[in-house]
Amino acid sequence: MTITHEELETLVSIVEEGSFRAASEKLMKAQSAVSYAIKNLETDLGVTLFDRTFYRPKLTAEGETIYQKALQILNLTSELQSLSKTFSDGIEAKIRLAADLIAPSEEIITALKSFTDEFPDTYVDLCFDYSDSLIDKLNSETADIVICSKSSSKVQFKSEVIKAINFYPVAAASHPLLKRKSKLEDIDAHNLILVDNVQDGLKASIYESSKKWIVKDFQTKKQMILNGLGWGYLPEYAIKEELASGDIKKIKQLDTVKENIYLVYPKVKADGKALKFLRTKLLGQ
Repeated sequence: MTITHEELETLVSIVEEGSFRAASEKLMKAQSAVSYAIKNLETDLGVTLFDRTFYRPKLTAEGETIYQKALQILNLTSELQSLSKTFSDGIEAKIRLAADLIAPSEEIITALKSFTDEFPDTYVDLCFDYSDSLIDKLNSETADIVICSKSSSKVQFKSEVIKAINFYPVAAASHPLLKRKSKLEDIDAHNLILVDNVQDGLKASIYESSKKWIVKDFQTKKQMILNGLGWGYLPEYAIKEELASGDIKKIKQLDTVKENIYLVYPKVKADGKALKFLRTKLLGQ
């Protein structure tokens, strides 16, 4: 039994166009050739695909099942053809992007939107992790490109600044540290909320002396600060609304910390078109 792509395409065209005649016009074939292709397909499969007692061809129960499978096969064939063209054009099938937990997700999503519009067949494996482990992913070749708060001094990697992020020392509006008479030495008496393995640019003296609560992500940290459970440094982009509404306020006794966010990638690796495009978009170019 040999089922051809042409026969499956003919079956789908008849169903979608509503008649043998319309299918022949779409496929630019004689109507007799369309009928012959369906007869061969029915013979090979051993089933009747169309109930021909109706004015217009109507799929039998078996024909409906075969039609659905034919759609899947044709779609997969189209995907394979698209992928093969992608490979021959020097476009990667997959890109592994790892990002720091403090990286602004809005900029990443904007870049990925442009990327998927340009390279719909390239799969992006995106993960968020702690900054210290991101360069290790490049070393072990488990990431093609990383976004982190630490540049790499290694000669095999190139680091480019994506943007600078302000980290504000903040607390809920009702927190004692925001009272008028509060002093710098009062900081140690209150819980400092930290994201695990992230020091948020804190000075060592503050980090070591403060009482600490450790959480796993910035969203939990933000919610705890909003609920008055402690204070901490949060990136400006994450608390714009809360600063505007007054729900969160800056602690005046402490300085704002500025952190650069870097794009880090291997210098010598022969990048394809997709990876070069993604780098450009992440850098805001």
